[in-house]
Amino acid sequence: MTKRLALSLVLALGTIAGARGQTPALDEEEIRAIIATRLPERINAADAKGVAALWTETGTHSGLVYGARVREGRASIEQMWATGFSQPSRDAARKLSVAIAGVRFVRPDVAIVDAQNTYHGGQGADGTPRRDTSELLFSVLARENGVWAITASRVVPLVGQPVR
Repeated sequence: MTKRLALSLVLALGTIAGARGQTPALDEEEIRAIIATRLPERINAADAKGVAALWTETGTHSGLVYGARVREGRASIEQMWATGFSQPSRDAARKLSVAIAGVRFVRPDVAIVDAQNTYHGGQGADGTPRRDTSELLFSVLARENGVWAITASRVVPLVGQPVR
């Protein structure tokens, strides 16, 4: 009888968890795909609308440097990326990769991601190859209506490296 009760409880909890969302492993896989795959693919493709679509409607993004402006809302984030992608000085050969250091669930529907953005390739104004540069990326993602999206992100340059 005890085994049946325990099995019933496990099955019931599994059903409730499945109804609320995916398993933690699948949630983490989806979060990793957003940050380490979709984000750099869309940035590398200069797809401002696609990049901004990774944030919630009220999400925020900013650099953690003096004078950095906090972009509030998906529309503001899209505008920021569109402006950056249209700059004449933008080097389309310079590509982003993202390495995730960790994903931590604060709640089943909220996760914190620590990552490092690295920019590769491209050429300086004088034609010499540019050195790789990196920055730290901190993101908070939330699952709303079964979909994971970035609610807040901050980037901070690593000290002591050349300017991109």
